[in-house]
Amino acid sequence: MSSSKPWSPHADLVVHHARIHTVDLPIEEIRRGRTDFATYDDGYVAVKDKTIIAVGPGDGGAWIGPDTDVIDAQGHVLLPGLVDSHMHAQFSGEGMLNIDLRDVPSAQAMFDQIARRAAATPAGQFIQGQYWNELLWENGPSPPATIWTRSLRSTRCSSCAPVSMWPA
Repeated sequence: MSSSKPWSPHADLVVHHARIHTVDLPIEEIRRGRTDFATYDDGYVAVKDKTIIAVGPGDGGAWIGPDTDVIDAQGHVLLPGLVDSHMHAQFSGEGMLNIDLRDVPSAQAMFDQIARRAAATPAGQFIQGQYWNELLWENGPSPPATIWTRSLRSTRCSSCAPVSMWPA
């Protein structure tokens, strides 16, 4: 990995004075019921090249050099390595049945996908799509459909979408 800075044995970042909760056991041991993960009431996490290189008690001073960014967590909780990769089961399951519009480059491309689905959909069955990005094109949908944005925070319904799908 190339870097504009010369290599140093010190961390690029140390977060210290944190209440640290690790998940430092192998998955096999967790499956066997072990939950005695290491915790530190006043600990540190050292990071180099975007990788955690050390976690432990104390202030992490051995990892701090002249170019190290240091953050005082002031006793706040730190969960090193946590990646929140959660899902909402209902939306994920329903999404697998919907038209995936995340890569449509235009309104016409969206209409084409909806038309292909409509041709294969029994009469009277509602068509749904999701994940379109309105920043990629200008015109909204017009076929009888409900289309979700990529963020799942808004939806578009055409004027002929059945009103009965929404509770009164």
